Amino acid sequence: MFPVSRYSCASLGILDFSHLSCGIAAQGGGTLQFLVLGPTWVVPDEGPAVRLGSVEQRRLTSLLVLHAGSVVMADLLADKLGLSHGALRTSISRLRRVLGSDVLITAPPGYLLRIKEVDARKFEEVIRMARATDARAALSLYRSALSLWRGEAYAEFSHELWAIAESRRLEELRSGAVENLVELFLAQHEFADAISYLEPLIAAHPFRDRPRSLLMRTLAESGRHVEALRAFQEYRAFLADEVGTEPSSEFVELEHQIVTHALRRTVTPSR
Repeated sequence: MFPVSRYSCASLGILDFSHLSCGIAAQGGGTLQFLVLGPTWVVPDEGPAVRLGSVEQRRLTSLLVLHAGSVVMADLLADKLGLSHGALRTSISRLRRVLGSDVLITAPPGYLLRIKEVDARKFEEVIRMARATDARAALSLYRSALSLWRGEAYAEFSHELWAIAESRRLEELRSGAVENLVELFLAQHEFADAISYLEPLIAAHPFRDRPRSLLMRTLAESGRHVEALRAFQEYRAFLADEVGTEPSSEFVELEHQIVTHALRRTVTPSR
């Protein structure tokens, strides 16, 4: 959805390893990265990424990644996945053959996924770094963090009850990161880059105010005043049609500043 993804099927050479009788960590010769900012993939240190062969394996892996580093009770797994305990044990056994017995561990009264790298955790770590540094470094860090995304978090399971809250939390962090990055672009007068991030964000979250106002500012500051005012009118019409409301007073003031050419140039934002 957003520009530039660090991972792609072409760059990683996605393979189906569901037939393996030994773990892919052994095949790759090292630790595994688990990717959930999009479809659930597993990436060995060496070798191509792995898209687990069945929906059942991907769902189980995703749920374990959600609780990575903690023992997940068998009762909880069975309930969330809609499996009997016998079917859960079979699923665990099959997944263990793929991931390796040193990665997926039986830890009564449940199971433990022992992993060091998850893209969602890396994303949050880089975002924290971006918020704590200077503008130039932050711009690079935000771009790096956002490049980890390949689609919706926990993609095919994002609407299942066990994944909804985490998927939405991560999406909110991503949206905020995009908005912060755009403000940095504006401060650097990098208007084309700003728009390239704003347009898909608005498409994904049409009721979100901040990207709408940032788009108006970006267009106005780049000299495209007519388009900035059109963006305001489109948002006004959208709100009227969808929920019967008007844009906030802040939007009205922003429109006035654009009309009167009184809009102040963006300065480097605090994060």
